[in-house]
Amino acid sequence: MTKRWTLVCLAIALTGMVTGCGALQRQTERERGGQAETQNEVTLQVFTNLPDRCSGQGLAEQMLFDAYMEENPQVEIAVEALEDEAYKAKLRAYISGSQMPDLITVWGEPEFMDQLMEAGVLVELNPADYEGYGFTEHSLDGFSQGGRLYGLPRNRDIACFYYNAGMFEEYGWQVPETFEELLALAGRIRERGLIPVAMDGLDQWPLNIFFTDLMQQNCQGDLNAVLTEALAKKNFSDDIFSLGMDLLGQCTAAGLFQDKFETSDYSTAQHLFLDGKAAMFYMGSWDMDMARDPRIDAGMREEIRVFFMPPLKEQADGSRKLTMWHGGGYAVTRNGANREEALKLLSYMMRPEGWPWAVLENGACISAQEGEEPEQREGTSLQSDFLEALSLAESFSGVPLADRGDTSFRQACLASILELALGHITPEECRRALSFSY
Repeated sequence: MTKRWTLVCLAIALTGMVTGCGALQRQTERERGGQAETQNEVTLQVFTNLPDRCSGQGLAEQMLFDAYMEENPQVEIAVEALEDEAYKAKLRAYISGSQMPDLITVWGEPEFMDQLMEAGVLVELNPADYEGYGFTEHSLDGFSQGGRLYGLPRNRDIACFYYNAGMFEEYGWQVPETFEELLALAGRIRERGLIPVAMDGLDQWPLNIFFTDLMQQNCQGDLNAVLTEALAKKNFSDDIFSLGMDLLGQCTAAGLFQDKFETSDYSTAQHLFLDGKAAMFYMGSWDMDMARDPRIDAGMREEIRVFFMPPLKEQADGSRKLTMWHGGGYAVTRNGANREEALKLLSYMMRPEGWPWAVLENGACISAQEGEEPEQREGTSLQSDFLEALSLAESFSGVPLADRGDTSFRQACLASILELALGHITPEECRRALSFSY
């Protein structure tokens, strides 16, 4: 286990210990004062996909929980936190059980939300309760079904390349403005004995985002509409799929990713970048907290910059496109023990002075809510870069391809895109796998 993740695990353990000690201390003080308030205490069970409580979104979330408990001393918030895939597996176990946690992480994507809708485990929310919260246009769509709202989004997620600006300057490399320049840069980086782009291939979903990103940057029309129609008709013959598959094959043929990238998980790929072995790291805006994470060397933190997938030279017409969607959020469960208190916590967290401010102050992500201009609050240069890109963007991709269908489609899409990237299947075989997966 790396030093970084050893510290993360220690922080998680310490967070649990502090919460427990705080509850014991308050109960002891009440007993000493002769107050009979113990029976009125509420313990909210929160299940989240943010196990790192030291920085980024996990820290922002914990800060809000701590503030809520401070303002509501009768409430204890017990946090269970797991990484995404482990979280989803445990959530399925909760759904099949008799009682769920009170507040849970949800993703505003059909593949995820449809399962929860079918199971009927979420409380319907009243949109009027969140008027004035500043949720951006369409941000609630993925958390709704049949005109009814079942969750609130946290973020606007944006696919990107993080790069080591110091390394680029040292070797005289330029940020690529076209896809052809990206591949040429990969060759020059390889000549230095370095990895061009660290890629998490083991988890497969980052490669799915990368594939969607390739299509978004080179689609002549509205990619979101194209993907929606393809899923509806179970037909992936549109030229943009062929182009995306061809470009993905060119990336792996050019050695853009590390050797055996299919065996590297998230933390391995990230550390290749942070340890100076890779010039770039492909991931998303949720990792912008690297610029403030105290566990990362200060010199490295200052060198991290960001750019976005460049289009083919022939497509470089100056239009601004982003692979962006509304990712994780929160929902209240129907059979949790403390539904009403969980609804209060949700409203407290997502108020304009709650989550949007917390993630801005921690340089954690881009909130799904509009707030004051970033210059009115100190953020990081990475945060400013993402906000600028958002302000200039003319079109957005919507949810990545694999997360638009059911579980069978997701599994087939993730597996076939990886197999295509590795050269194990042809584009035609990949299209067939997508068409017959659901």
